[in-house]
Amino acid sequence: MTRDPAAEYRVLAERHARERDAAKREASRLSNARLVAFVATGLLVLWVAFAGGPRLFGGIAATVAFVVFVVLVRLHGIARNRALWHSRLFDVARLGEARVARDWSAFAERQVSVGVHPFASDLDVFGHASLFTLLDTVTAFPGRETLTGWLLEPARASTVIADRQAAVRELSELLELRQALHAYARSAGALQHEAFDKFFAWAESSPWLLTGRHRIAYWLATVVPLLTLGLFGMALAGLVSGRASLLSFVVGLLLLARFRPRLAATLDTAASNAIGLRQHAPMLTLLEARSFSAPLLTMLHARISGHTGASESLRALDSALGMAEARHGGLGYVILASLLLWDFQAVAALERWQRRAGQHARDWLVVLGELEALAALATLAFDNPEWSFPDVQEPDVDRSSGSNIIEARSLAHPLLPTQARVSNDIVVGPTGTILLVTGSNMSGKSTLLRAIGANIVLAQAGAPVCATSMRLPLVRMWTSIRIQDSLERGLSLFMAELERVRDIVVASRESDGRPFLYLLDEILHGTNTAERQIAGRRVLAHLTTAGAMGVVTTHDLALAATGELSGVTRHVHFEETFVEDASGMRMTFDYRLRPGPATSANAVKLLRMVGL
Repeated sequence: MTRDPAAEYRVLAERHARERDAAKREASRLSNARLVAFVATGLLVLWVAFAGGPRLFGGIAATVAFVVFVVLVRLHGIARNRALWHSRLFDVARLGEARVARDWSAFAERQVSVGVHPFASDLDVFGHASLFTLLDTVTAFPGRETLTGWLLEPARASTVIADRQAAVRELSELLELRQALHAYARSAGALQHEAFDKFFAWAESSPWLLTGRHRIAYWLATVVPLLTLGLFGMALAGLVSGRASLLSFVVGLLLLARFRPRLAATLDTAASNAIGLRQHAPMLTLLEARSFSAPLLTMLHARISGHTGASESLRALDSALGMAEARHGGLGYVILASLLLWDFQAVAALERWQRRAGQHARDWLVVLGELEALAALATLAFDNPEWSFPDVQEPDVDRSSGSNIIEARSLAHPLLPTQARVSNDIVVGPTGTILLVTGSNMSGKSTLLRAIGANIVLAQAGAPVCATSMRLPLVRMWTSIRIQDSLERGLSLFMAELERVRDIVVASRESDGRPFLYLLDEILHGTNTAERQIAGRRVLAHLTTAGAMGVVTTHDLALAATGELSGVTRHVHFEETFVEDASGMRMTFDYRLRPGPATSANAVKLLRMVGL
């Protein structure tokens, strides 16, 4: 029986809605109860102070009421946090249901600027209805950065992909872990990479207060407040003059004045830029508490669990940052800073953490990014149980062997909802050959190109693909599908096409051990038929000579019918059906790929359909 991810998400959403509502009701009751406890405390104090109530009984009763108030405040906070957490998990479950249905209106668009890229724009890697939106269950940093890198830069070894696939399979079974990671990622917000860099630069630098000659200053900053407080107590007891305590206090102030700029700079650098690491701490704690069996997950888990462990170190960092944040305590901080030389102690606490864990913090975030990206791919696998993991192989260096072939069964476009997908079997390759796709307007040629390209992007990232099976070598892929003219650059459509095709031909000649795959949609359609045939044949000849393999869509049935391309070209096509009845002529497509070149065209019939 096939799993129904949408139904599972609905069940989760309903459960979290119930938990959220129950927590809200509990929080409301606790809020009322703490108000009663607060009023009772006040009334008891007034009764003892002004109404002549018995001091012992009234004092005990007021104390008990106040303790109850404090406990209720704490419980109220816990209930509110629980309601907020289940609210986030409810939202995450609803987003899961929207992902399964490909309801793109439920998602905010993530703008990722990649500039000129071999395939990102043509294959909808980023944008509103895109692969990235389908996978975006990650933090702004580091998860989004890692996932972006995996989509834009394919893995360079089949063993890397195999390790990712094993990790994705394991994580796909851990629904609640992935839901929790997604909820934490949403609560972390859009943190900036620059803040992390500043924090890591400080964390990886050498401490200054606890090393070298400045250790004397720290020793004095520890001893002088104790001496001041001791002398002050002795002065109150009449054992020494009050001037001794005052003198010690002044020494402390002078010490603070001498080092205050550097102390403040350290506290500002560490505390103001540590927010990202603190917000990611729950995710690291959650992952560190798990055990995994997939080799990649085991290795990543060891990197956050080794040394003192990420979660324990982050709790220590949080404690040190709490000391640093006392600077925002107004008058209380002034007393702490002047009497106890608090800034010295806060910097010392941060530097002790810096010496113990500072060199590991950056790697924790690297690991978290990889784990988030793997969890995102695992969510894709969970959401689409009918998909399969591709067999990605090392390319055959002997290109004459004909083994570098991309083969898929029932391949469809991963961004289309299940009910709208039409799948096809495809074979592309070996190197030096062309799959030429012909067919009429709107028959599905461009969608087939994007389906092939998008699934290759997923395959080489370590994700499952929208096919019942797929086998491919590691490839370098370039595409030319969405080409537009440019008023800003003064480029016609044909010139823009030529520039893109030139880049593809140049790239095909750069060997890095991987077969070169190109996907060309309506090659050079911005010029007249005669010149398009000549130019198109020449471009394809260059690509074939370079040992590339590709898929080309065209309306031009004669593009590769004769000459040197005919021997390396395999033809497939789409068909349409016209039905004429009392309401007029209608055109339908089944979007099924058939062998051989197209045998019909539809432009004239389309003119009739629109009354021309």
